[in-house]
Amino acid sequence: TAYNLANKQSETKRIRTAFSLEQLEILQDNFKSDQNPDGQDLGWIAQLAARRDI
Repeated sequence: TAYNLANKQSETKRIRTAFSLEQLEILQDNFKSDQNPDGQDLGWIAQLAARRDI
């Protein structure tokens, strides 16, 4: 039934995303200045957060 299908879908586990402290700071700083970034800004934020300076 549709209920059983919906119930099974809600039981599936989602993979969680873990952010480093540096990535979290980048995301929070950008959210403070723009709570609704466009696609171009999202791409820039993603590149900035993915960068690793080792």
